[in-house]
Amino acid sequence: MDKQVEIDHKICVHIQKLARDAEKTSASNFAVAQRWGRWKGGLGLGVVILSASVSALGAASASKSVVAEPDLQSQLILLSTIISSVAAVLGSILTFLKPSELAAHYREFGNKQKALCNRLRVYHTVSIAFTADPDQRHNALRDFLTEKDALNSDNPEIPRWAFTQASKDIAAKPQQQANEESARTES
Repeated sequence: MDKQVEIDHKICVHIQKLARDAEKTSASNFAVAQRWGRWKGGLGLGVVILSASVSALGAASASKSVVAEPDLQSQLILLSTIISSVAAVLGSILTFLKPSELAAHYREFGNKQKALCNRLRVYHTVSIAFTADPDQRHNALRDFLTEKDALNSDNPEIPRWAFTQASKDIAAKPQQQANEESARTES
């Protein structure tokens, strides 16, 4: 019986490790998705602002007072041409990188990893108590491992900075939750 208790303990340790790994991978995916979302917003806003500037410059260069000043008109046309070129380059970068697609892709994998993490935690804290058969507990661990491996193999590459940020965020989470709980009890 002691051997079975030891095996059950090892299964629980592996389940917890898988849950932590899935949580970190999920948080990393969400960090990358958020960064790509910011790129999309920045590039898109840049294109919109530059395009509006080109329109304003075009209208200004056609006004009567500017037409009377050929040097000013040619400077406005040159500035308009430069700004429209920059807007075209930003639009091309936006089209080439497809940051909204990348953000959605990372978000999708973040959600999949988070779902696995949640299932692992529920299994570890609740379901395992209702699984009397040691073979069922072992099979559940094996199924979770297989699912995690499949998710990892399909997951887009995650940069090191995202793992570092996720680790810091996860480490700070208990303190943040304690502060929130303390604030709720004080009010």
